[in-house]
Amino acid sequence: MDLKKEKREEKPAGNHKVSVARSRKFKYGALATVITILFIVAVIVVNMIAGLLGERYPLSLDLTQDQVFQMSQQSIDFVQGIDKDVTITVLATESEFSSYNAYYLQANTVIKQYAQYSDHITVDYVDTAKNPGILNKYDASEEELYAGCILVECGDRHVVVDPADLFNIETQFNQSTFQQESYITSSKAEQTMTSAIWNVTSDDQVQISLLTGYGEQDSSAFVDLLKKNNYNVIEQNLITDEQIDPNSDFAIIFAPERDYDESSIQKLTTFVSNNEQYGKTVLLVASQNQEQLTNINTFLAQWNIGMSGGWVCEMNMNYLFQASYLSNFCDYGETEYTEGLPNPETPVAMPFSKEIEVQNADMVKVLLQTSSDAVVRPADAEDSWTPESATAEGPVPTAVMSTKTKFEGTTELSGNVIVVGSVYAMNEDFLSYTSFNNSVYFLNLFNQIADREDAITIDSKAVDTRELGINQAQVNVNGIIFMVVLPILVLVVGLVIWIRRRNR
Repeated sequence: MDLKKEKREEKPAGNHKVSVARSRKFKYGALATVITILFIVAVIVVNMIAGLLGERYPLSLDLTQDQVFQMSQQSIDFVQGIDKDVTITVLATESEFSSYNAYYLQANTVIKQYAQYSDHITVDYVDTAKNPGILNKYDASEEELYAGCILVECGDRHVVVDPADLFNIETQFNQSTFQQESYITSSKAEQTMTSAIWNVTSDDQVQISLLTGYGEQDSSAFVDLLKKNNYNVIEQNLITDEQIDPNSDFAIIFAPERDYDESSIQKLTTFVSNNEQYGKTVLLVASQNQEQLTNINTFLAQWNIGMSGGWVCEMNMNYLFQASYLSNFCDYGETEYTEGLPNPETPVAMPFSKEIEVQNADMVKVLLQTSSDAVVRPADAEDSWTPESATAEGPVPTAVMSTKTKFEGTTELSGNVIVVGSVYAMNEDFLSYTSFNNSVYFLNLFNQIADREDAITIDSKAVDTRELGINQAQVNVNGIIFMVVLPILVLVVGLVIWIRRRNR
């Protein structure tokens, strides 16, 4: 037997085995490469789809304690019921608007959600440096547009939102710099934006007459609150105008320092209790500087309300927010008007309140009242008078509402007179404090009296900068990491594994 020949004959078989092994390695390597490429493509596609869906639908998860980056269910239900097209235009790039601070980031997050929850709402960002023409969209004498503001439009109606309207801002005197400094205390972005959308889409607007002519105090903060919640407020001089506009449902007397004359009292009486005008409401806010209001008190007496001019002094320390007997907050009396409040446990501040007397409990509802330990400093008290020497008279009413009702057939008509003892309760500071319910309570009171079933009451939100808020630069970095770096890393790892397997 020729051994050399046998060896030569076996050699092709060995080559065949090597060829098969190499073929299998190639197949496995190619399959691994294909799988790696498909995985990378899938990651990229998923990221792209997630990014697109995140812009259009609410896919984000708010992990903050008070859900500060999430719209309330009230606003969600409201926008989902809109059947008109609304455009929200932010006059800034999204990067500029959201990177200013944590509160602007929160506001921007909320604004974008309106488009995510409604197909009828779109949100656009316009760089005014590149598109300056948009600032001239409306007559500057009627509506001034400027960089940073927000334009809400529906058909031929529009509202311009100042960036400052998105936040509650507090001003304090800095003892170090001897200057007034302002800072944001909480966000009301959702309140403001929902109200703006409501203003441009609602077909039903309630009119209010703000009465002047008798030294009234500044009511701009309260009026602004009403206007932003779809109330049309007109100003009327009760001395010169022949009547209070019959189209108004409310008339506001905001802390007059002088008494009404008989003619003005007659106009007021005609408005609230005349057969043709029955169903109206008058709100009187007491002034801390008012003189003896003889004619106004006579009018109030017809509604079983008295206002002696005495000051309320709260003796229960648990009802004071400052070290002063006059710096008090109150309990709710009639709970009917606390229904719908975001947090009915939060009190209403009524500092420096005048005493209000209820002369007929069957007709007059107590809206707000002190603790049972409160005393009243008489209007004619001597300088030696002290709260500690007085006898407790509480609970003392600080806000009341008297109602007269009649029937026309089966229709019930009611006229109302509301008296609020503290003008400070309706100034800018107390309407913006999130620790008190002043703004939401008085707004809720008006909404219920006006039978506004579509009214929305939203609480302000404090943003803790230690929470999960990130600026636009961080957003960009995270986007690069998850959409570029990670896919490349996966590709490199896949190539390394493939090369190592190939070279085994």
